Amino acid sequence: MLKVTLYTLCILSATESLKVVFENFKQLTGHDIVECDIRVRKFNRTMTVLNGSFVVQTWLNDSIELSVDLFHSRLGNQQFNHYPMKLPSCGCCSFFDNLQTNYGKQTKSITNLPAIGECPISPRTVDLIDFAFPQEVVSQVMPRGLWKALVTARLNGKVVVTYYFLVKGTSVVCIKVTYESFEQTNGEHIMLCNLRVRKFNRTATVLNGTIHLFREARNDVQVCPNTYVPFMAAYFTVKQISPFQYKVDMFYSRLGNQQYNHLPMKLPSSGVCDFINNLYTVFEEFTEMFTNFPNKGECPISVRDMHLLDQEFPSNVWPKSMHRPGLWRLDVSGKLNNKPQVEFNIGLKTVGVSLSIDSFEQTLGQDIMEMDLRLRKFNRTSTVINGTIHLRQEATNALQFNLDIFYSRLGNQQFNHMPLKLPTAGACDFVDNLKRNYPEHIRNVFNLPEIGECPISPRDVYILDAEFPNEAIPPAIAREGLWKAVMRCFIKGKERVTYAITLKGS
Repeated sequence: MLKVTLYTLCILSATESLKVVFENFKQLTGHDIVECDIRVRKFNRTMTVLNGSFVVQTWLNDSIELSVDLFHSRLGNQQFNHYPMKLPSCGCCSFFDNLQTNYGKQTKSITNLPAIGECPISPRTVDLIDFAFPQEVVSQVMPRGLWKALVTARLNGKVVVTYYFLVKGTSVVCIKVTYESFEQTNGEHIMLCNLRVRKFNRTATVLNGTIHLFREARNDVQVCPNTYVPFMAAYFTVKQISPFQYKVDMFYSRLGNQQYNHLPMKLPSSGVCDFINNLYTVFEEFTEMFTNFPNKGECPISVRDMHLLDQEFPSNVWPKSMHRPGLWRLDVSGKLNNKPQVEFNIGLKTVGVSLSIDSFEQTLGQDIMEMDLRLRKFNRTSTVINGTIHLRQEATNALQFNLDIFYSRLGNQQFNHMPLKLPTAGACDFVDNLKRNYPEHIRNVFNLPEIGECPISPRDVYILDAEFPNEAIPPAIAREGLWKAVMRCFIKGKERVTYAITLKGS
């Protein structure tokens, strides 16, 4: 008989982000050229998707030019203003080539698109099945509200096809999750969870310890001593029993006062091996936390010890539908014949903090690298940085970058040096690390050197409406106050370039 119950308390950290969903799709003209049989449907409580087909009735080439006009309704009441964003026109073939070259990940679920370089485009049916709006292509500084994108196709200056779609941009809360407690209350003879939560620094907690699995685990078969097996010289019975199933119940305390409400979320049960396989498929971050974790497809799971060392909760796996502050409890039960035998609990806290750029200043080294950057208010709640970085001289790893972090809790410019140990890096290594580990955060930075390019030739690097990426900030420093990051560049131990950026946490 085996029972496992996972009892999880979640304390969460919240910052604001943007979510975009489809609202409507309508074709106005041009049904004889392209028939847009597209509809918007509700996929779940928080997401909408596109379904249907684009039926291309005739041959298309670059003589048909596509253009996009954007309209914005701040209040979402269909009172639209033409948005002054300049989007270039292009021919049909060029449009599809650009779509697949630059947005291949987002369009891979669209079937029967023309191949790259195919022109003219033959008549065909292009199908969309449960196509959600790709969140990663939208700037986080995009104003919230209702947006209308009007697509117009022209042939020799005459409008031949028009259609539009509406999308809604809303603020959502990005969650950062930290452990608060862990306790096992039952079932130590089957699976002993010798885990403990410890304070890693002033704001972050981690999980450490070992999970001891004392019995072989599988979906639906149990082996126990009873019957003689000649070649093994031992007594065993292989007995078919009811499947060992994992089941999850979720509870939420909005005020964080342990007054929980059972959430009506229906999460499917699964066997223990299927549960592990699903973790690898959907939540690989959890499997990477463990040493000696079962491999994907391994069944039965042999007796073993699984170790965790200084593991923070992977906040990015927290579902967007649960992005709200408060206290959470997850009851994960491993049951056999509906009788649980192992119980343990975990806990996590919530602080709502969003970091925005407050100021930027260069104080030294304009002859080597001039940073002509300025801040501007993008909307009522966001600031962005714009400008050009002029690299005047060739840069190599001899130019060493060093970062110091300072914090003012009261936001009164009385800064304390934070004891964060950040490694020094050469200019080439610094750029390589930036492009490898933070590609989504530098998508508004243009003309950066390629990975591996060293020395870096003199150039101008452009920054356009770049908002500070809150998701890149570790939970350890996600708190209110004023933050100052001072970057110093040294050549042969002598300070040659200095600049500072100030961030405001609120």
